[in-house]
Amino acid sequence: PLHPSIHRISLDLYRPSVSFAAAVRNNVLRLKRLRQAIKASQPDVVLSFIETVNVLTLAASLGLQIPIIASEHTDPRHHKIGSAWEGLRRLLYRRAAAVVVLTDGLRGWAERLVKTNAVHVIPNPVSVPAVESDRGPDLKHSGGTVVAMGRLGPEKGFDLLLKAFAQCAGKHVDWSLIILGEGSEREHLESLAVQLGITDRVKMPGRIKDPFRILRSADLFVLSSRYEGFPMALVEAMACKLAVISTDFPSGPRDIVRDGTDAVLVPSEDVDALAAAMDRLMENPEERRRLGTHAGHIVERFSTETIMNMWDELLTSCVAAVEPRH
Repeated sequence: PLHPSIHRISLDLYRPSVSFAAAVRNNVLRLKRLRQAIKASQPDVVLSFIETVNVLTLAASLGLQIPIIASEHTDPRHHKIGSAWEGLRRLLYRRAAAVVVLTDGLRGWAERLVKTNAVHVIPNPVSVPAVESDRGPDLKHSGGTVVAMGRLGPEKGFDLLLKAFAQCAGKHVDWSLIILGEGSEREHLESLAVQLGITDRVKMPGRIKDPFRILRSADLFVLSSRYEGFPMALVEAMACKLAVISTDFPSGPRDIVRDGTDAVLVPSEDVDALAAAMDRLMENPEERRRLGTHAGHIVERFSTETIMNMWDELLTSCVAAVEPRH
């Protein structure tokens, strides 16, 4: 349950727009309701998440003298929102008291939109359950296990992972691959596994309630993404003291891992390099243990307390920068 001091107000903002006229009408209604809610709650600061909501919030608050913090949770260089929304984002983000991105790799993008001192990097915290639950399927088998996790979408690069695993499968006959998650690419990935001849070695159980149970029993985690805003699956795997391999896509991994110390980075979309890294760690349990031991320290760098302190400092500074309202 929510803390008693937290009040949730449903604005019913999301409804389908079947035409351009309907889209205009719906967005005008959203702006009206959002502005009314902001004025009624009389906040010291407004914290908004996700690009289109950020745009609506900044537009709805025009003239209210309330600081708005706009937080991006994807890589906007790859996550397209349409030319109209993009134009509004470029125009309205200048009004934000602060723009928050998840990684240093995205700082440059944000600094092209707003003043440099308005850009802040605040990553997501990691929190791993101390007690393992008994929920979900038991997917462990007698051999080694490679695990991957995320929405089954093209940006996650699970097709690359299947191809890399297929290169290793003949040599490491007692290893299996588990991909946790659900999404639009399931049928394509299942078909690819058939083409590669590895269907008996690959499990795709969909979403499970307690992925940490699977992570803790795995031997190796692979992040094969083409792009992400902040790879939580990578952080969670490292928090479970699991050896990890990650593609070095533009935003995220280099802010999180120390290549060769607590993880192995490989070039993005390079199946051969990914397969070589997997092969090396699959045959070297001592190296997996070393990487996993160092990876576990990530819980200190991305602890809830550390990240919440960063948010508290930003919120306090934004409120302090505004003249008292009368």
